[in-house]
Amino acid sequence: MTRAYPSRTQSPRESRAWWARGTWRRDAWQPHPTWRDHGTTRWEADHRTWSQRGGYAGYCIPRQQFQVWFGDRHWFRIPSRPVIYEGYPRFWYRSYWFYLVDPWPDFWGEDWYLDDDVYIDYVYDGYYLHSRRYPGMSLAIAISL
Repeated sequence: MTRAYPSRTQSPRESRAWWARGTWRRDAWQPHPTWRDHGTTRWEADHRTWSQRGGYAGYCIPRQQFQVWFGDRHWFRIPSRPVIYEGYPRFWYRSYWFYLVDPWPDFWGEDWYLDDDVYIDYVYDGYYLHSRRYPGMSLAIAISL
């Protein structure tokens, strides 16, 4: 369920500046060179909410578009392994790049993206990727055009 969708969205310029400043990395999962390195055996300790990162100030999907393609009623599968860009996995979906800025729990399996139904939602403080197979576990994501 989408809650507290942002009333003001960042412009692409503002969101690029926020990403470049890197404040979202504060006390967070660090960049890694390979997909396998983004799994963790200590997910509870290694993941961070957007509130813990200082808040989400990246690009926001326009509300009308979000309601049509995203949220907990719009499941999809990531068609191929996310590629590593600037040390973080990213994948393309519905005209946006989505960066996984949280590690994935290693018990999801290395190819979870092929088998798990996922959805993107905005919950309270930022965007998260949710897995239907593992309810209650969400990965913080950032969006880029």
